[in-house]
Order: sequence, then C-alpha cells, then structure tokens
Amino acid sequence: MDRRGQARLVEGLAAIVILALGAAIACHSASYALSPQPRPTGLADRASSTLQQLLRTGLLEEAVYTGDLQTLKGELDGALLREGVGYRLEVYDSSWKLLACLESGFKPSAAYSAYAVVFGRDGSYPAEVRVVVLSVSG
Repeated sequence: MDRRGQARLVEGLAAIVILALGAAIACHSASYALSPQPRPTGLADRASSTLQQLLRTGLLEEAVYTGDLQTLKGELDGALLREGVGYRLEVYDSSWKLLACLESGFKPSAAYSAYAVVFGRDGSYPAEVRVVVLSVSG
C-alpha cells in the first residue's frame, strides 16, 4: 500500500469516528428533550383535578343543566375550602355570556383556572354547549 492509500484509510477512519461521536451526542441530547416533564402541582392542578372529579361523578353536568349550582357547593367546599383554597365557578353559554356563578373565599389576585366544555347530560337535556370555568386561589 502506498502513502496515498494509507492517508485515505486514516481519513476514512477519522471521519467514521467523528460521525459516530456526533450521532452519540445527538442521541444523548434527544433523550433529554424527550424525557417526561414532571406534572405541575399546586393550584392549577387542584382546579383541573376538581373539575375532572365533578365530571366523573356527573354532578357538574347535572348542576349546569338544571341551573342549580348549589348542589356543587357542598362538593367544592369539601374539596377546596377545607384546604384553605377559595374558588369561583362560572358557567357560560357558547357565546361566553355568563349564566351562573358560585364563589367562596376567592381572591382573584392569586388565582389559577381550569375549564370544561359540557355538551349535555345523558341525552336527556338539550345539547346546548356550556363552558364551565373553575378558578381557585390560595
């Protein structure tokens, strides 16, 4: 093998090493970008989980479509107020006209909100869209 052939072989090996290192660094960086982020905790998570619980039990739809938000008061007081968290529950129609509001111990200066869109209850009520916003403050 002559000197030129040796130089080409060394250049090729060096290129392979550089490409392998680049691929290893890229894969290592990608694993950081794709790693799961911790779920947020605190008031924002409290608002979301409380709304989800009310939806699961069916109480939210019942209260919204019967217009009797007082049925939710006991649930919200038990879930939030005993922990020192105030709340404001608002119900809007599809054009964002405020239909009803329920509030207790709410401080708007330090509030976090979650919302749910409700499309009716068990097919027995008119399928008018309602947007429910639960804001919590601590």
